[in-house]
Amino acid sequence: MSQDIQSLLQAGIQAAKDGNRATGRRLLTQVVEADPDNDVAWMWLASCMTTVSDRRRCLERVLELDPTNIRAKQALLALGGNVDRSTFEEIRTSRQAAPSVTSSDASGAGSGVNWELMLFGGMILGIILGGIFVFSRLGVFGEDTPPTFTPLPVVSVPTQPRIPTLPPIPTATLPPFRGTFVAPTLPPTFTPTPIPSDTPPPPTSTPYPQGNFLMLYTSLQEGAVEPDLYQITGDGLDNNMLGSGFRDVAFAPDGQRIAFIRDVTISTGENTTETYPELFIASLDNLAAAQQITDLRTEIVASPSWSPEARELVFISDYDGDEELWYVLADGSSQPVQVTFNQGIDRDPAWRPVLGSREILIASDLNSYLSTEIYSIQLVPPDEDVVYTQLTNSEGSSYAPAWNATGSMITFISDRQGDPDVYIMMADGNGEQLITRADGDAEDRSPAFSPDGSFIAFISNREDDRFQLYLIGIDGDVLTRLTFHQRDDLNVVYRPELFFRLQPGS
Repeated sequence: MSQDIQSLLQAGIQAAKDGNRATGRRLLTQVVEADPDNDVAWMWLASCMTTVSDRRRCLERVLELDPTNIRAKQALLALGGNVDRSTFEEIRTSRQAAPSVTSSDASGAGSGVNWELMLFGGMILGIILGGIFVFSRLGVFGEDTPPTFTPLPVVSVPTQPRIPTLPPIPTATLPPFRGTFVAPTLPPTFTPTPIPSDTPPPPTSTPYPQGNFLMLYTSLQEGAVEPDLYQITGDGLDNNMLGSGFRDVAFAPDGQRIAFIRDVTISTGENTTETYPELFIASLDNLAAAQQITDLRTEIVASPSWSPEARELVFISDYDGDEELWYVLADGSSQPVQVTFNQGIDRDPAWRPVLGSREILIASDLNSYLSTEIYSIQLVPPDEDVVYTQLTNSEGSSYAPAWNATGSMITFISDRQGDPDVYIMMADGNGEQLITRADGDAEDRSPAFSPDGSFIAFISNREDDRFQLYLIGIDGDVLTRLTFHQRDDLNVVYRPELFFRLQPGS
């Protein structure tokens, strides 16, 4: 695969993950036109299609290229497509191997058991065992020599490194939280109570100036394959380009470093190269000195998220064949460790920003096909099972979760009403509220709480065909457009502000 096609594929996959179906369709269509046998592109293109018939055609093409693709068979079956009967047993087996889910039944419909085949197999096994017994009694194998068998070849599998246990952080470096986080319950519509004219209004807190906050966002020029990185203030007045070749940018809790994804091209022989996405870390004041953290050389490395102590990272990779959650130390001193092992696709990790927390949000299609729900998991060593706690349960997909500064509320995207919209909910999944209402079927993506929790930045195509950066209050009011250009904005993150992380009840 050429470098240009690989870059288009990565950009198309990222657009699909961000809910930007229009851009995803455009980029992935270019990939399959140039490389019609790219089953990865066809699979992702299916998720970007808006009609069932188009999704079926993409999935059927995947199975033409790879008849053993269980995920394509599952998705095609869910869409009412024609699937060979032998597939039912494969799907049943794959579902039985799924990990525990605390809020819903992870098992699926199985197929009937072929009792005649089992009976025949049992008879054959009995004959073999009986023959061995008789021959051994007759001395065929010798009096003291047991039968010898040729062992199956042993496949060498690298030992999975354990997730290291880190020493505690001194409280002088980053003080622990105190107090109880209480998130407000927002009604669907807010009707203010009139205040009589002779009654003085109650005092109100002065909103924190949004211009004091700093955001980073990535943006893709038309015709480009790699996005650029920009810095902008929360009021949109100061907007500057920082560099090229940045995807999936994530601020460290210290506000001084960023993690991001960048394509790396390596030589594979004389006049041949291959390009892979890898995880990098850089200081914001010295982006040119970025340190490469991973060297997985696989199709997908995406969506890094920092631990609250800024010493660990989780991210997504398809190193084992499908997208799973991975872990690595931020200084690059450890090999990446795979955290989740399941038949679903895991995406969009978000580490809860509470000191000592091992809770991570992910979007996964563990219990669905071509659609995702948001789950909470605890980061555990590789020899322990991951337990998934399902937080959302709706038609369509819910994805791209992001915490507020205190870890008490979550914003996310869901297309349950037909188009991707911004929602919020409590940390336990209760109190879901739609924020972007009456937006004319616009596609929203990449939501992020402002550090004070009063606004949500997100990206949308609500005013024209270009995806631009917007700001909206958490009550759904005060919508402000922040960028006005001919590029497509991809994702946005706020620089963390320690003051707001330490505010109980914010």
